[in-house]
Amino acid sequence: MSLDRFGLTAVLSALYVSFGCASAEDVPDEPVRPSAFGGSSATGGSGGESGTSTAGTGGVSSSGGAGGTSGSGGASGSGGTGVASGGSGATASGGTGGAGGTGGASTGGTGGSATGGTGGSASGGAGGTGGVVGTSVFFDDFESGTDGWVAVPADGGWSIVSDDTNVYKQSTLDTLFRVSAAGDVSWTDQVVEARIKVLGFQGSGSSYYAAVYGRFKDMDNHYYMSIDSYGKIKIRKKSFGNNTSITSEAPVVAALNTWYTFKLEILGSSLKAYVDGTPVLVATDADVASGGVAVGTKNASAAFDDVRVSVP
Repeated sequence: MSLDRFGLTAVLSALYVSFGCASAEDVPDEPVRPSAFGGSSATGGSGGESGTSTAGTGGVSSSGGAGGTSGSGGASGSGGTGVASGGSGATASGGTGGAGGTGGASTGGTGGSATGGTGGSASGGAGGTGGVVGTSVFFDDFESGTDGWVAVPADGGWSIVSDDTNVYKQSTLDTLFRVSAAGDVSWTDQVVEARIKVLGFQGSGSSYYAAVYGRFKDMDNHYYMSIDSYGKIKIRKKSFGNNTSITSEAPVVAALNTWYTFKLEILGSSLKAYVDGTPVLVATDADVASGGVAVGTKNASAAFDDVRVSVP
């Protein structure tokens, strides 16, 4: 039914103008229709309290819609409450402010929620190939002499010499098995590490070597990691006086007058040999259960330094 049928348009216009709410030209000639984007149009009356426009948080900025055609009355302000719910978008305007206010409650679109992605867990890489790290129970760099070392035979040609730092040198080239031992013969699982430099051989053959020893119980029972006159590195053992290799040679050829760091890891019946931190040999044997440590030669001259023993 048309409002003009009862002359209401003219009456409402006169009332709005007389109360100072709008000028005559502000009053529409046609009835207000709902907006296609906003809420329903506000019609007449007081436009309510001034609408508040709440800033969104995140999401797409949502305009409160066209808010309908300007309302036909009411105090200046936004007729409805323009609300923008959502994520940090721009402030949502609750329709068109101004004399007539925005018709209807113009509600902005709901901003999408911005959810941060789940941070991935960063796992450290696996440990390097340096072998088992345990508690150090023995260390000697020979800067303070050779206390605690026992040379066999006693006249074995052992002495402290300078090679940038003090080192422990075996200088006698003969066919005797010459060692200097230290530590505790009750040690079972152990990691023995030492720097070794072969200075020369009396001849050539697999029985010409310099070595680092673990589980050194006595001259006839022990394990050792050796360099022979061919530059080959092996894990060997002596059990009840019988001397045998328990591995083939490592894929490394050692040179004379060159420092290497040897590490012999003996845990239960598992033996592993490392050269300069790289694993080169693995063996399994259980003949020698415990012992101290030693350095030594046979048919060779060599220097040793920084002997360390750790236990898991």
